[in-house]
Amino acid sequence: MKLNKKGQALVEFVLIFPIVIFLILAVVDIGNIIYTKNTLVNKLDIATTELESGKTFEQAKERAGANITIEYKENNYVRISVSKDLTIITPGLNAVIGTPYTVTESKEVYYEKTE
Repeated sequence: MKLNKKGQALVEFVLIFPIVIFLILAVVDIGNIIYTKNTLVNKLDIATTELESGKTFEQAKERAGANITIEYKENNYVRISVSKDLTIITPGLNAVIGTPYTVTESKEVYYEKTE
């Protein structure tokens, strides 16, 4: 008895294709998150370097060109934070980690307020 295998490749393709598309979109989303995180770290480094060199917070914020917030702590320390919202495009992944996904970076530095 001879079996007809003409549809076997199509069935395998239909079973594997959604998984491959999911993996490709997940890699794109994770890459976008990592890229955004690195960009925010660079902006945060620029702002902290400006503050440590004696500039005011407004000057550091302008130089970094980002939406930066500052929170004064005890003993002349400040916490500088920057965040950005990302839209996750992978179906299923956006339900797990949420959309928009907020990437946040922060750093504490020594800063003497000059009044």
